[in-house]
Amino acid sequence: ATGSVLALPEGKGSDTACGRAELDFALANAGVYHAWARVRWSNSCGNSVGFQVDTAPGSVVGQDAVFGTWHWIQAGAFRLPPGNHTITLSEREDGVAVDQILLSTDPAFVPSAPIQTDTANVDIRRFADSFNRSPGHGLKQWDFPSGNWEVAFALDPNRIPNQYSLV
Repeated sequence: ATGSVLALPEGKGSDTACGRAELDFALANAGVYHAWARVRWSNSCGNSVGFQVDTAPGSVVGQDAVFGTWHWIQAGAFRLPPGNHTITLSEREDGVAVDQILLSTDPAFVPSAPIQTDTANVDIRRFADSFNRSPGHGLKQWDFPSGNWEVAFALDPNRIPNQYSLV
């Protein structure tokens, strides 16, 4: 949100070495912290990163189908004591970028825009769903409290993941 981005551009990965970046932070209180990363993927071959907190086993985060735009992904939940900690991001694929990492003790919290202290220039909040979890036309699992919603086949239905557009 301040203009700094950690990125591994397309074509800059390595077969012989694994890039790593570490972020040190401190917590005042113990708790279960839900981690989020704000990312931008280039394509389906550049849509994940390794994520580790302290010495806990690392995991792969991402692998979603939202390309070419900044968006938040879940990065796991961690029971952490107060004190100093380290988040490590590790290379899996090139074509990835990360500009923010967020920890929240609220399991229901879902970030939708860059976290900023100055809200005068809040970014556009984007909605995206590949509908790959939904059977049929993608509306079965949705609940619409109001409005007239339908799936528009405005996009090429042969191009997964952008198969449907909800209007």
